[in-house]
Amino acid sequence: MSTIREKKGGNPMEQKTLKQLRIENRYTIKQVSELSGVKHGTYVGYEYNNRKVSLENAQKLAAFYGLEIKDIKFN
Repeated sequence: MSTIREKKGGNPMEQKTLKQLRIENRYTIKQVSELSGVKHGTYVGYEYNNRKVSLENAQKLAAFYGLEIKDIKFN
């Protein structure tokens, strides 16, 4: 079962994957990597579950989407 936390307004939020967040926000992989500061190849590895996310990059990606790390499902 997904982790649920309360967002502003009291609506529960399920964790979303990086790919879900990127698509919902209409970004390309290149845009996310450039705007978040995570290297392109590294980010691709995260979306395809070929790399484990470092704490530093998890913080960058969470900040980019305006979320907390616990709101993102890092596989």
